[in-house]
Amino acid sequence: HQRRVSDVRVFPKGDRVVCCDWGGGCTVWRIDSGVPWLSFSLPSFGGVVEVLRTYVDVFPDGERLLVRCMEVVRVVSSTSGDVVCESNRSRLPVFFSSIFPDGGRIIAGTLEEEPGSLTIWSASSCALVQTLSHRSPSS
Repeated sequence: HQRRVSDVRVFPKGDRVVCCDWGGGCTVWRIDSGVPWLSFSLPSFGGVVEVLRTYVDVFPDGERLLVRCMEVVRVVSSTSGDVVCESNRSRLPVFFSSIFPDGGRIIAGTLEEEPGSLTIWSASSCALVQTLSHRSPSS
C-alpha cells in the first residue's frame, strides 16, 4: 500500500485477506504465497478519498467485498475489483455497515436526522429494501 492501512478482513475460507488504505486502494493477498493477488483503486469518493478512512468487509461466499467511505457504500467483485453496485442515498457519512449471513442484503447506518435510522439494501443492485427507524416507546 502507498498509504496507511485502514481496515483488513480475512476471507471465509482463510486463504486470502483484503486490506484497504486511507486512499481507497485495496489489495487482496493470497495467504499461501504471501503475494498480492489483486490490487485495485476505487473511484474517488467525492474527490477527497485520499484523506478518508476506507472500510472493507467480505461477503460469505468470498466473491464480493463491501467497501465504504464517507457517504458511499460499494459492492465490489473480489476477483476483478469491478464495482458491482453502489449506494449513496443518505448523502450523510455512513458510520457502520454489515452483510447479512446469506449475502443477499447489506445494512448501514448514518447520523440521520432521526437517530437510530438504518437502511437495508440489496447486495446485488444496491436498491433500497427497507428503512428501520428506532422510535422511543410512548409512555
